[in-house]
Formats: sequence, structure tokens, C-alpha cells
Amino acid sequence: MQDTLKKTWFVVVVAIAILAAAGLGKATGLQFRPNILGQVLPSLLAGLLVITAMSERAIAVVNDIWFGAQHTEAEDKLLLANRKLQAASADVRTTKELAKDAVRAGNNDFFTTRAAASLSLEAPTKAYAEEIQASEQELAAVRKDEARARLSLGFMIALVVSAVGVRTLESLLDIDGLTHEQHHIFQCVDILLTAAVLTGGTSGVSAITDLLGTYVSASRKRALEHS
Repeated sequence: MQDTLKKTWFVVVVAIAILAAAGLGKATGLQFRPNILGQVLPSLLAGLLVITAMSERAIAVVNDIWFGAQHTEAEDKLLLANRKLQAASADVRTTKELAKDAVRAGNNDFFTTRAAASLSLEAPTKAYAEEIQASEQELAAVRKDEARARLSLGFMIALVVSAVGVRTLESLLDIDGLTHEQHHIFQCVDILLTAAVLTGGTSGVSAITDLLGTYVSASRKRALEHS
């Protein structure tokens, strides 16, 4: 599906199909509701923000139930591997410092007794470094699964929430003039769009709120300059 969406011909075919359906169906235009910036949007965004925050908290709890043990185990493995590498590296550094002291003191017996031990310390260091890399990959895989599950579960919850009545376009547009067919299509589009907005999380809704605030502030500033 991802490869299909990247193809230009697919986008062109979908666009032509939508335009043809709209033209043959004699789709009528819509009008925005009055006082959107002053009343409709602030109330709508506040409601979406509350619903999104509640959904995020619920999804986080479910994700912890599903992946909490795996995540903790992967983090513990990585932590243990790091500790092993640090300990082995410290032993190697200590042996090298002792070897330098032995050279200065002319203690050849040190190299006879510690040569084998020195070589035995180098191999674990490499093995522990490989263990860290494997642990990092395992933790990354768990996090990827968590993110995927969070997104999928969030979208399904958002679809249910939108299907039972939480809508965005319906709050912004006057749909009284729609035909019977248009009304059903509009509802489906509204449900999908609202679900997508809710799935985007509180950060997405906050971004829209910030954008609205910036636009309102700029509009007021321009109005004051021309008054």
C-alpha cells in the first residue's frame, strides 16, 4: 500500500475519480458557520484537547500492559551489558598501567605472569561491545512495536469516538444544504478527519490552537493599525 501511494498515476486516478463523482453527483458547496474564530473553534479545540488527553493516557496504560515487561527486560539487558563493558575496560586499563610501571621498574616477571591474563581481558571487551549493540537493537525493536501499537490503537479509539458523535467539520460547516448522498459521504469524511486529528495527540491539537492564536493576534494587530 505504501508503494502504491508513492506512484503518481495512483494519485491522478483517485483525484479524477473523486472529481468525476462530485461532478456527476452535482455536489453543492458548503458555507462556514458564523463566528468561527470567536466561538466555534475555541470550544471545538478545547473539547478535542480534553478527549485527546484522556485517550493518550488510556493508550499509555494499555501499552504498558502489552509491552512493559519486554521494554523493562530490554533496558535491563542493555544496562547489564554496559556495566560488563565498563568493568572489562577498567580491568584492561589497570593491566596496561601495571605494565607501564613494570617497564619502568624493569620487572620482566610481570609480563610472564600477566601476559595471558592481559590477552584474556581483550576478548571479553569486544564480546561485551557486541552484546551492547545487540541489546540496543532489541530495545529499538520493542520501541518500534510500542509506537506502532500506540498509533494503531489510538486511531481505532479515535474512530469509535468520532463515530459516536465527536466531529470537526460538522461543527465548522453548515451542512443543511447537502444532498442525501453528500450528507453520508460528508459524515464518513468527517469521522476519518476527526479520528486523524485525535490520533495526532495533544501536541497536534495544541499546534492547531497555537496557529489559531497567532492568526487571531495578527488580525487584531492589523485591525488596530487601520483603525
